[in-house]
Amino acid sequence: MAAAACLTMALPHLVIGLRPKGARVHLLFAIAAIAVAGLAGAELTIMRATTTEESGRAMQMAHVPVVIVVMAIVGFVQLYFGTGRLWLGVTACGLRVIAVIANFAQPPNMNFREITGLRSFEFLGEMVTMPLGRPNPWLMAAYLSSLLFLAYVSEASLRLWRIGSPDQRRRAVVIGGSIVCFIVIAQGASVCINAGKINFPYFISIPFMAIIAAMGFELSHDVLRAAQLSQALRMSEERMGLAAESARLSMWEWDIPRDEIWMTPDGRAMLGFSASERIDFAALSERVHPEDRAMREAAIRQAVATGGAYDLEYRLLLPDGTQRWLAARGRCERRETGAPARLVGVSIDTTEQKQADDEARQQREELGHLSRVVLVGEMAASLAHELNQPLTAMVTNASAAQRFLARGEVNVEELRELLADIATDGRRAGEVIRGIKGMVRKVESERRAVDLNDVVAEVLRLVRADALAHGCTLATDLTPALPAVSGDPVQLQQVLLNLVINAFDAMRKAPCDPCRVEIATRLAESGAVEVCVRDYGPGLPPEGPARVFERFYSTKHDGMGMGLAIARSIIEAHGGKLAAENAGGGGARFWFRLPALPPAEVPA
Repeated sequence: MAAAACLTMALPHLVIGLRPKGARVHLLFAIAAIAVAGLAGAELTIMRATTTEESGRAMQMAHVPVVIVVMAIVGFVQLYFGTGRLWLGVTACGLRVIAVIANFAQPPNMNFREITGLRSFEFLGEMVTMPLGRPNPWLMAAYLSSLLFLAYVSEASLRLWRIGSPDQRRRAVVIGGSIVCFIVIAQGASVCINAGKINFPYFISIPFMAIIAAMGFELSHDVLRAAQLSQALRMSEERMGLAAESARLSMWEWDIPRDEIWMTPDGRAMLGFSASERIDFAALSERVHPEDRAMREAAIRQAVATGGAYDLEYRLLLPDGTQRWLAARGRCERRETGAPARLVGVSIDTTEQKQADDEARQQREELGHLSRVVLVGEMAASLAHELNQPLTAMVTNASAAQRFLARGEVNVEELRELLADIATDGRRAGEVIRGIKGMVRKVESERRAVDLNDVVAEVLRLVRADALAHGCTLATDLTPALPAVSGDPVQLQQVLLNLVINAFDAMRKAPCDPCRVEIATRLAESGAVEVCVRDYGPGLPPEGPARVFERFYSTKHDGMGMGLAIARSIIEAHGGKLAAENAGGGGARFWFRLPALPPAEVPA
């Protein structure tokens, strides 16, 4: 019965242990269980012996499975616990091997130097026999081996208890405790039986069977848990595969030492590999676009060298000439020795996204072009208004020069100043026209670091004649050392010029005291640079100051309602804001804010 139980427990673990990737603990357990079954058979032969020679040979053979059991259990504990002192277990096995050699070198066996007779007694309703004789001194080697064996198992179990997890502590109690307990019982019974103190047959296989049962319980628990984990892993892989398929992800793994790449079917299809084709690093690199190959290989080498990860996007050039975009992310895993073991990661085909991005960019460019064309259309309606200032100034200066010449009062310095003003106003008109022409041709406006105080100074020079014609004075309150802004100076001058001319026109419609336009610059709390134009006219319409920025809305009888709309578009294109409000004490205040450039972006 003991032999049958041990063989039954050994069979499934023997199948597991003999598999190519089977755990060695299962094989050692099966060997120990089979050896215990052999020991049970030898003990049955001893009980049924009818001669001293037959009894001696049976006892001699019984020591062979015992040494196999001891060696198998030592190996099992060493692998399963991982905490034993190997030298102690090896010493116990070595002493047991020496005892077995003496067992065969000095017949009849290691237990007796001489068997003098057989004693018969009834056991479980049947007559059994046991040998009598003089003890063999070599039996002490077996006893010493058992003591070292007990010390090895006890020490390994205690260390596992101290440092192990709850499962490992249970393992130490069940396996370690059963080994110590039943080895003590078996060794004690063997000593008493050999000394003839008790009439009892050799039943060492029974305690060993209990040890095998304890070991089998823990291994079966591990097998059950492995099956559960395998099922959970399979379900997780199915979910991961479904998620990867839904997200169109391709998973891959590069075995670095073997230079072999595993890849999901979607990835193989995407790269043009067949289902059975072997993929290595060189074969995969051939699919990468030549211009991106060096970048990809450098990123992978860095990840392998540092044990880190990489994340990059590159192009594929397939054998049929098709070009695709691929986004890949990988991570290097190392062995315990620190050597790179494998590179695992995922890839996704981003070709459609790239094409969509390109189309969106083209549409944005076309939309921007159309917006500029629309703006040009709007500006065409007010082009006369925008060019009126420089053209009027040119006519005024030319007329003044003609009057000087008609009176014969030619002052060379004044004439030179008038001609210089005419040239400046002509260039100003040309810049306005070139700006509109560039917008039609998709030419981006020139952006550079601009000091708004310089813009104010240039506008003051341009409107000096208009101020005299309207009987207005100009006052400035400019904050020195203002941060620069990024912008087109011509367009910013155009905005400020529009605000100042509107201020002149507003004060012409109604009596004002004082007739003054105030221009101020300051640094706002938000860090932006602000320019403010204040007049003392009738103020903004009561239905809402913001209406003055609507297209084709004007408070002037001859106005087209485009100047302020264009001005707001220019400021917003510069990332700023243009607003208006009624000022305390009468009049209106227009102001715009532009973000200041960081000092690092301002040219020295």
